[in-house]
Amino acid sequence: MRFQDRVLYWTKQPNWIECTAYNCIQKPSQSDHRPVYAIFRINTNRKSH
Repeated sequence: MRFQDRVLYWTKQPNWIECTAYNCIQKPSQSDHRPVYAIFRINTNRKSH
């Protein structure tokens, strides 16, 4: 796969977020740029009170 567009993300800790899927939307277009999407798994650390 070769995508022109990107999904950017940043985290302080590498294990806080994981990209589980990244792809583009396959619809006819005159442009070589296509919409892209990403699905992330986000770890949260919730403390009980």
